Amino acid sequence: MKKDNKLSTDVTIRDLMEKLESQKLRSPFKYVAGVYGSMRVHGWQTPGLRVPIGREGTGAQPYYRIEQDGPDGSEKILVVEP
Repeated sequence: MKKDNKLSTDVTIRDLMEKLESQKLRSPFKYVAGVYGSMRVHGWQTPGLRVPIGREGTGAQPYYRIEQDGPDGSEKILVVEP
């Protein structure tokens, strides 16, 4: 039986930093700095801004995207990064 290799649906950056050696972020400081830098461009204190993390793979360098809720309830994708 093939093992599910996806990260949990509620995974956080902190979770990835604390995983086993084979599953943790490859460059935690660089990854977090990249996420933060991308958020700053779009106003990191903007209401409705969130950063979902990709769930495929081991978590060494997951994709993320920055999303924002629009005033009409729509969802805008602002950034997608590897």
